[in-house]
Amino acid sequence: MFSVLHTESSTGWGGQESRTLQESVGLRKLGVRVVLFCQPGSVLGEKAEAEGLDVFRCRMRKSYDLFAIWNILKVVRSENIDIINTHSGRDTLLAGIAGRLSSRRPVIVRTRHLALPITSKFTYNVLAHRIVTVSEYVRNYLVSAGVPAQKITAVHTCVNLERFDPGKTGSGLRKELGIDPGAPVVGT
Repeated sequence: MFSVLHTESSTGWGGQESRTLQESVGLRKLGVRVVLFCQPGSVLGEKAEAEGLDVFRCRMRKSYDLFAIWNILKVVRSENIDIINTHSGRDTLLAGIAGRLSSRRPVIVRTRHLALPITSKFTYNVLAHRIVTVSEYVRNYLVSAGVPAQKITAVHTCVNLERFDPGKTGSGLRKELGIDPGAPVVGT
């Protein structure tokens, strides 16, 4: 069994964090050991623990936070991490440096969720061994920004079909919201 460390410096909750959690739970179902490293108070950390995942917490105050790098390095060693998958700019720099310093030599994967300006080509061109994007659009954006195309693979975000099963009636929610059992419901 190999081990994956997901890192995330964001403390909020959105699509990026949701994808990270779904991916972590999915990998665990496939027999992969998954560990998360996030900031104290992170919604992702709380949801990951609720799913039974191991979560390590440490403040990531700035991009060159030596204490955070040291703590990530300790997790890489103690948890025998084979792959570090980073998700935000700050944790990419911190975990990338920790991974490069580690005697374990984990593969560093940078997942890019957004097509926003790159603040550090170093994290893409030097620290990361591979880059995963959430779409071809984001992949093409990175290529146009100077990231080598051969390092990038687009892996589209999954949909949890169990959560969105059209065979489920939703009667409990309809009752809770006061919606007639026969009334059509449309949502986004």
